[in-house]
Amino acid sequence: MIPKTSKSISTHVRDAVVRVADMGYAPRRPALALLMNRFD
Repeated sequence: MIPKTSKSISTHVRDAVVRVADMGYAPRRPALALLMNRFD
């Protein structure tokens, strides 16, 4: 079962473009950060 939050995030980022250089991972937290660009 997919949580409602995941569905909402998926709806907003489905057309986003992400470059590898714009991804970051903090293993101590663990946390993932993505800088996305959407073409509306």
